[in-house]
Amino acid sequence: MNRSNVKRHRSLRATLAALLGLWALLSAASGAGAQSPETVDALIGQIKVAINHGTLSFNSANMTQRLTHAHHVVNILEGRNGPNFDQSKGNPGDGYGAINYALDAAKGATGDAAPLAANTLAFLQFADAEAVKATKAETPEEAAEAIRRAVAFLSAALGREDEAGLTGAALALKARSQPKIVTIDILDFRFGDGQPLTVKVGTTVTWINHDSAPHTVTGGPLNSGTMNQHATYSYTFTEPGTYDYICAYHPNMRHRIIVVE
Repeated sequence: MNRSNVKRHRSLRATLAALLGLWALLSAASGAGAQSPETVDALIGQIKVAINHGTLSFNSANMTQRLTHAHHVVNILEGRNGPNFDQSKGNPGDGYGAINYALDAAKGATGDAAPLAANTLAFLQFADAEAVKATKAETPEEAAEAIRRAVAFLSAALGREDEAGLTGAALALKARSQPKIVTIDILDFRFGDGQPLTVKVGTTVTWINHDSAPHTVTGGPLNSGTMNQHATYSYTFTEPGTYDYICAYHPNMRHRIIVVE
């Protein structure tokens, strides 16, 4: 490994260590904050725009176009308040900056969403560093190599919905930020299949009465009132715990919901 590659790898390791430290601080301060689907959607949108302009940079026929699109990537990632933002080069992003969206997402992330937000932030920081190098390149080949690495990091920041751990990123974060809805059918004087139901914090449970007889969902914070046939009742569980409830009209109808982090 040559000296420049050694320096690059050391720089990436140092950046990752700093970002992981930042993630730890954000996670500790996040409390029970909920992931904002709007923030994650904006984050994903800006990453896709950056990938597009990184690709345009790499495929550009001349140095001027290659550097212009590399500047676009930097502007999209850093936003108008970024240290390397240059409005004179044009800004196809929304001006806020994908990195800032990632920081916002990290502040609200809890549970298994927290490392996904941290991964996204780290990959975007790496992409930004490479895109900045591309804007300062003196040859087309040097710019192309830097922007290639930037697009690779951007692709990692986007990720896939089913990824987790160290490879999970923005699309996986989106999958976990979607509202979770579970339906319990009230049928034949029974709640669902009668077995305890385990759901995660943030899940909305909706009961539907299919019986001709009226029923209720009653117990703890659950208070549906009378539910006639085809009526529905919904409740979002925001705290972990065990929730036992009955039908007030038919006390032998009992059910339990277990809410976990």
